[in-house]
Amino acid sequence: MIGGRDFDRLLIDYFTDRLLNEFNIDVTKDQKKKYRLYSECLKIKHNLSTSLEDRIDVDDFCPDNDNLIPITRQIFEDKAQSLLFKIRSSITAVFKDVPDCRIDQISKVLLVGGGCRMPMIKSLLKSKFPNASLCCEEQPEEVVATGAAMYAYHLKTEPIRYRL
Repeated sequence: MIGGRDFDRLLIDYFTDRLLNEFNIDVTKDQKKKYRLYSECLKIKHNLSTSLEDRIDVDDFCPDNDNLIPITRQIFEDKAQSLLFKIRSSITAVFKDVPDCRIDQISKVLLVGGGCRMPMIKSLLKSKFPNASLCCEEQPEEVVATGAAMYAYHLKTEPIRYRL
């Protein structure tokens, strides 16, 4: 399964390499710096869903260093191509396993999880499901938890004879 954390890892690796190669800052040897980088990469991932560019302030990892390391949405999407390929492949595999259902028969796709806010995910899904509308709740991060809670409630409240 591919999720938002896989995209976080791409950003972390990108900035870890840039910090090391350009500024000789190895964040992997310092837990505080690793956490700061993780936190910054989460913000950047979220920001790149609505902005075309963001950056990390090198001063956050090495005092008195006023440099910035920028990243564009395009660079992020280029780095994510292998993940996007895995997502496309997974979708294709599902429809191979279900021969009675074709992609063009899908009319709605429910977007679940925070990762679905990324434009590259929406674009991928629109291209894979051209006849479908993409349905995104206000808080897509909560959709699975809400569904699980509703399912648990129904298991608890329905008579035993109807349980699976």
